[in-house]
Amino acid sequence: MTPETIYAKSAKGIQEIETRAHKLGSRLRQALIRIDGIRTMDELIEEAGEMAEAFVGHVEELEKEGFITDVTSDEAVTTAPLTAPIPEPAPVQHAPRPAAPAPAPAPRPEPVAPKPEHHAPAPAAHKPAAPRPAVPPEAVEYNSPVKFKLQDLLVEALGMETGKAGVALGNCRNRDDLARWVDLVVGPIESTAGRAKAKAFHKAAKKLIGG
Repeated sequence: MTPETIYAKSAKGIQEIETRAHKLGSRLRQALIRIDGIRTMDELIEEAGEMAEAFVGHVEELEKEGFITDVTSDEAVTTAPLTAPIPEPAPVQHAPRPAAPAPAPAPRPEPVAPKPEHHAPAPAAHKPAAPRPAVPPEAVEYNSPVKFKLQDLLVEALGMETGKAGVALGNCRNRDDLARWVDLVVGPIESTAGRAKAKAFHKAAKKLIGG
């Protein structure tokens, strides 16, 4: 070891830094961390200050155990070409003849356009059929015959004078309207014609409208 010696971590040293596989003590590990393959021992000792003597001992132990390697000679080989003098160019005795012009490149053939492939025409996108307009419930389930039968039940219970109950029946437009109407007129029928007729009307009317 000399002041100009340069040490670098060996594969074993790198493994120890990364994994602590060899369980170096803290002082040896700190010394190993300082070794960078760039600075000389003189620079590292100067950096160690009061711990310089101990640091040198740690470096010797690391080298002995194979954690570092002397790369000073490698550095010399690497830097030698950089400091070698550049040789002077040899004088030219005769002017070289001009090189013959390179032959003109042959013209590129024009690319042949590929023939268009014939594909079967894509099927037209299927358009969903427009929804049919909803038919009013009264025109399907609760048309005039249903109302006529309910009107007959009402007349059977109250007589020909159905009053407001008959008018309300004419204003019903769907099942919900009819169901509400049946529930509303049960009370007037019971008070006018009695409980028995009211119950008979309610049962027949609910059956008629599907309730």
